[in-house]
Amino acid sequence: MPTLDLIRHCSAVDQEPDALLTEDGHAQSLLLHDFFSELTIDRIISSDYTRAVTSVTPLADAHHLSIEREPLLRERILSHEPLEDWLTPFRQSFSIFGQTNKPSRDETAFLTSLQKTSKWHQARHVSRPKPPSA
Repeated sequence: MPTLDLIRHCSAVDQEPDALLTEDGHAQSLLLHDFFSELTIDRIISSDYTRAVTSVTPLADAHHLSIEREPLLRERILSHEPLEDWLTPFRQSFSIFGQTNKPSRDETAFLTSLQKTSKWHQARHVSRPKPPSA
């Protein structure tokens, strides 16, 4: 049965769409490559943000796969100013008056595409790898 692995982007210099990875972020992307090196990977889908694509590029190259860029995977903008309590607006971004937002047509099409490729209940959680000590 196929497995879906969700990976957050590696460390980046900031949160702008064109933000580059930090030195630690590049090391983390190589650790992702190593972590997944023995697995069969059929598809890599990434946000179209530079930091997300760069995070999975070594993995895609090693498996001879193209990276499918999907704008629906972009992160949500909670505020244009730093937030001390970011969790509350994050939770609110998924609901209106206590009811979960319904996905748009684009989101539904994207989720259907993923479901054809994978079984959601098999997803694994992998915490962010730490870069090697300098």
